Amino acid sequence: MATGASPTFLNRAAAERWFDPKASRRSVFLLAGSDLIALRELKRKLIRNFGGEDPLGLSRTEVDAGDLSPGEMMDLLAELPLFASCRVIVVRSAEELADEKKFPGALATIEKLDELTLLILLMDGSAKELARLDLAQRCLAMKTAAYCYAPRDDREAETWVREFGARNGFKMDLDAAKSIVQLVGNDPVELAPEIEKVAFATDGKINVASVRENLVYHREHPVFDWAEAVMSGNPRALRLAAPATDYGKEGVGAIAALASRIQDLDRLERGENLGYFPRIAAEKSVRLWSAERRKNAREILLDLDLALKSTAQELHLARIEMATLKMMEA
Repeated sequence: MATGASPTFLNRAAAERWFDPKASRRSVFLLAGSDLIALRELKRKLIRNFGGEDPLGLSRTEVDAGDLSPGEMMDLLAELPLFASCRVIVVRSAEELADEKKFPGALATIEKLDELTLLILLMDGSAKELARLDLAQRCLAMKTAAYCYAPRDDREAETWVREFGARNGFKMDLDAAKSIVQLVGNDPVELAPEIEKVAFATDGKINVASVRENLVYHREHPVFDWAEAVMSGNPRALRLAAPATDYGKEGVGAIAALASRIQDLDRLERGENLGYFPRIAAEKSVRLWSAERRKNAREILLDLDLALKSTAQELHLARIEMATLKMMEA
């Protein structure tokens, strides 16, 4: 434990400089804070640096401390990998390990971990609360504890956007960053995929024009909100059917958008290559959509397509809303 002046958490930039388990032979790292993207990136960097050029020689386990008994946690910390040269253990809700009554001996076991084990502790709570924990104190003293704050206002969010772009090799000017923040907000979890979406479409060259072309239209076009609501089973899908189809006038286009989302689920299950954003969307929905449900939805959409092409336009919205209800009930 540290003596003298109280040690403090590293911020994102400082953590980038200090976090290298191979160079320092340090084995325990603590990540906390409200910037979940920064925590994800730091975790990936730690694992990449630790595993080096031989990821196949790396054993990786991720658990939640709240889901394990004291015995199971101790076994996890103490066991040696059978078919790997080193191991990574990621523990969510790791603040619970500081409770000696719940996990007796855990701190002592963690202290004895050698350089063949990388332990990443993901903790919830304020920096002030966590800094009081003995487990956190060890990491603070060793400079292996980072606390990453999400942007608090638009100015900080603009800086976050530009720094995220720079880390990923994207070229972006300040006006583009401001435009993204105005459209998306300050939450890194929402900002990161939108930045990547524009970068993917522009080979990493992001300006105001490309932001407007790739974000404004899609974020404002209600057909995507309707398709997303159907895929996620959100009851608001029925209410969104009217604006998504311009009150029935653009029903065929909406059918195509939803059919494409369903097809992405098939491609995901077959292991086919999907773009980054279609894959993320498909992974979010696949559990809700069995093969049978997808089959039924396709039949509903086919019937709807035929109906829209053979009936008066004033009846289209009613048919679209009925089809939406049927797909939600499937």
